[in-house]
Amino acid sequence: MAPCDNHISTASTITSSPTGTALFQYASVYALFDKKIYKRSTTTMAFVFTRMVRYVILAIVLYSVVQYMLRWKSYSISPKVFRQACVAVRGSNGISSVNKLRNDLRRSYPLQIIDSDWEAVYGGGFNLQMNILYASITEFIIVFRAPYRTSGFAGWHWVNSTCTILSGEVMRTAYSAHGGNLEKFESGQNFRHGEFERYAYEFAPDSYMACYGRGAAPLSAAWVGMGSLANGDPISFAKLLYIYTNACAHQIKQSLVKTFNYYKSKALKTEL
Repeated sequence: MAPCDNHISTASTITSSPTGTALFQYASVYALFDKKIYKRSTTTMAFVFTRMVRYVILAIVLYSVVQYMLRWKSYSISPKVFRQACVAVRGSNGISSVNKLRNDLRRSYPLQIIDSDWEAVYGGGFNLQMNILYASITEFIIVFRAPYRTSGFAGWHWVNSTCTILSGEVMRTAYSAHGGNLEKFESGQNFRHGEFERYAYEFAPDSYMACYGRGAAPLSAAWVGMGSLANGDPISFAKLLYIYTNACAHQIKQSLVKTFNYYKSKALKTEL
């Protein structure tokens, strides 16, 4: 008998026996099952990849829309007026400077400037106190106070801000690939902190710093909230959130009243 006939005979013998038939059926089922798993995993990977691409595109579109709105919307506070007021009230007594700043800004913006309490802020490793003078969804005026020397990371914020030292001293270093130069600011000096810029700051004891910012301010709550939770003081964060929410509601109310009065006066002129 030819060699090929021997192989055929051997295979026929294996498949014809009960054990061989079982092995053959098991191998067929395993191959079919493995094929289904491969097909399912490939489909799942394609679905996950498609969803990720969709989310990335959505994030890019959302970022572009928000940036466009922030660039072209009108704002209530003038950075120039803010800086002039800060320089005018700077001095050795921080609390007195803050009170004067609030009163001076209230003369220019009587409906915007609010009264609020000092609350603790722990974001980025800082131990600071914060007082809100004005707040809306896209603007804020905040005064920071350092009761004692403290330092930390300022966070990664979707905000452009200009800050003036009312009293004391503040130093900062930029996080960059080539390292950052140490900058030192004293009473009356001003500096800019751009959106998504990364800086480490150090406050001298009893320093006061006033900042005016424009941008997606509510997103910065994550930085404040994580710091408060890490330091076991969620109450301070809750109070700050309450003050900020009330300030935003106040500004929205003022905007609605202003819009209503505008169209009301326009309608009266038309009737006359």
